[in-house]
Amino acid sequence: MLTPIVFSSCASVEPVSQPQPKPSNHQAQIKQYMGFLLKDPESAVYKYWRGPTLKETTRGPMWGSFFSVKAKNSFGGFSGYKYYTTTFKDGRIQSVYNPASGIR
Repeated sequence: MLTPIVFSSCASVEPVSQPQPKPSNHQAQIKQYMGFLLKDPESAVYKYWRGPTLKETTRGPMWGSFFSVKAKNSFGGFSGYKYYTTTFKDGRIQSVYNPASGIR
């Protein structure tokens, strides 16, 4: 009769990093952040497409959000929508990125 052998102590398992809490006020944070970048933040119109969703990144798990914004330019006319991705860690914005222009 064969006896099964258990090698429970031979293999080490890396601890799985715990996800951060989901940011509860992500839209307000985005508006505040973008307010510093826009010429007329009061005229801004936002569309929130996706998020926040949990993503695994090279810096560990982070929440990500995808949104677009249009606002008045220097001439008083509206620009078209510009698309951005945002990452959050510990409930705060870590990065805002526009893939079309490469602006962070």
